[in-house]
Amino acid sequence: MQWEQILTARGLKPGNMYYLTGGAKEVYHFSWGEANLRHLVDTCGIPEKMIRKVGHVGHDFVRPQLKGYYKTREEICEEFGLDTNKRIELFISSFPTQVDAKIKYNAFDGYKEFAENSRDEILRWFKKYLAEHEDVMFIYRPHPTEQLLPEFIEGLEATGGFRIISDYSIQQWITIVNDVILWRSTSVADVYMAGRGCMYLMPYDLPDEDVYFMFKNANEIKTYEQFSEQMALDEKFPIDDETMHYHYEIDDEPVYLKQVRVLEELYNCDEPKVPERFFSKRAEQGSRWWLDLRNYYGYMKVKIPTKLGIKKYKDSYELADYHRNMDKKNNATEKEIIQIMKHLDKIITANRQE
Repeated sequence: MQWEQILTARGLKPGNMYYLTGGAKEVYHFSWGEANLRHLVDTCGIPEKMIRKVGHVGHDFVRPQLKGYYKTREEICEEFGLDTNKRIELFISSFPTQVDAKIKYNAFDGYKEFAENSRDEILRWFKKYLAEHEDVMFIYRPHPTEQLLPEFIEGLEATGGFRIISDYSIQQWITIVNDVILWRSTSVADVYMAGRGCMYLMPYDLPDEDVYFMFKNANEIKTYEQFSEQMALDEKFPIDDETMHYHYEIDDEPVYLKQVRVLEELYNCDEPKVPERFFSKRAEQGSRWWLDLRNYYGYMKVKIPTKLGIKKYKDSYELADYHRNMDKKNNATEKEIIQIMKHLDKIITANRQE
């Protein structure tokens, strides 16, 4: 198993989806780093022998071995009409302004207002900075659930130094910009692996139990003056190396090779890999159709009453709708996976020949 592993104190409470119980204690886990390993062992009670600390496989895509996987700065600038002579700064938005239900289940009361106030203050900083620096371009990459309203960007796009672009992955943008700016985003690890400068904007204080552990001692930028000073620095990063290496296993070997080695080890060992009770006749025969039917029934069970005006199902429907939409964004089709594999094979072969 590999689950979300950058957590908060709230995420460690029993009953939270990241507090693993039951069958999760009987399967093997890939851990991104020592921090998560300790969480699995000390908090969840998972035997340490069931955990393999390997790093985050997604970070392999910004390693030298996969150079050429993403488009170049020149290609991206040409595609979106960006000025290659300008300093390009990426802002990774993590403001989920659309799905109130998800917020209610995963954060503190008032989180939506907190996020909106933080967003508005940060945009004020961008607008002021652009008025003083014509050589800068801010690329705003919205959160997948974000609903962008006209007043949200009032006056910013008119400066000529601000664009909202949701196309392509965060990693693609990280590889071609000068620096990365973020609010409450674990993409800081992708920035670190890509060797880019980074700023952590937090104009208002989060409750302590909602601060990601890896950000506990981070350099927070809380005022426009601090933001302007950081923008002028050639080198900047909000988290120290020791903390990054505690949360992520980082060395010269690609993570996918470590994972393959673990899989070979487990395949060849005599111990049972997965308890037999995890397998049923339905699973052996292929249960995807049953799962799809069950999920669709659960979705319609809350959608129909909500559409009929029964308010008590509204939160459940919005949350179910959120997960359906995110599944479409996060899951690749078989055709897409084949295309990715062909592209990877081409890139790796070319890099070996250099």
